[in-house]
Amino acid sequence: VNMAYLCRVLCTGTLDHQTDSHSLLNIENVFVFAPLWCPLLLFAVAGKVDAQNQSSASQRRINEFAALFFRMQHMFSSSKSPYNVIRSENETLEAYTEKLSKPLSKESKSHCEARIESYLETLEKKIVEAALWKRPSVLKESSQKNRERWNSVYKTIDKLRVGFSHAKREWGEQKAGRTSHLGGEFALMFRALKTGYETLRDVKP
Repeated sequence: VNMAYLCRVLCTGTLDHQTDSHSLLNIENVFVFAPLWCPLLLFAVAGKVDAQNQSSASQRRINEFAALFFRMQHMFSSSKSPYNVIRSENETLEAYTEKLSKPLSKESKSHCEARIESYLETLEKKIVEAALWKRPSVLKESSQKNRERWNSVYKTIDKLRVGFSHAKREWGEQKAGRTSHLGGEFALMFRALKTGYETLRDVKP
């Protein structure tokens, strides 16, 4: 298929008979197969637009990052979660995450395992989601300070990926009955999220 010729015919509705004589498609076939080619052409155009959006920063992306980090910070205490655990007033972060990593009062072993597995599954999904967002190559505010802030945001994602890997390892140790520092790993991830979220308040497109 002569794609350049096909695109021109589909977009303009004009036919070059001289070109058509050398084309693999005649005008009837062009329009017969238009339902197949049009979606592909639109998909290609949409992909180009999406790539352009990915390469540049926007306030929308900043808001999406902030919302994601916020949800991750509050995932353990969210009322929407069947395993929500509220942090007590004046409870330190380390004490809270240690509580999260162990069986709660009157909690069965199976329920505790399901709760922690749910935490890890949610963290993994959200970290993967954040990691898919490409680092913007174009900034409207191109000052060194703003670039450093963007770098800090992506460093937070790197820290979360490493922290999640460590948390999974510690969870394996805990299930095997060995000494585990799962609570400590949760605390480190919390602190990284807090830093990333606060940085996003000052980041500019």
